[in-house]
Amino acid sequence: MAKKSVPAAGTSLPNKVFGVRMDPELAKKMKILAVKKDTQVYKLLEEAIVDFLKKHKEL
Repeated sequence: MAKKSVPAAGTSLPNKVFGVRMDPELAKKMKILAVKKDTQVYKLLEEAIVDFLKKHKEL
């Protein structure tokens, strides 16, 4: 079995692209919040997913 390569210390793997379909009004609210918080929508979504996984004891 081939051994998976591990990134060197201080480096990270590139982000995985993950497409979702969402209600247009919800997407609009996410975009507005991202602008207000001076961040990007994907970072807000990552934060929400981490919180969800912690809630369900999967992280």
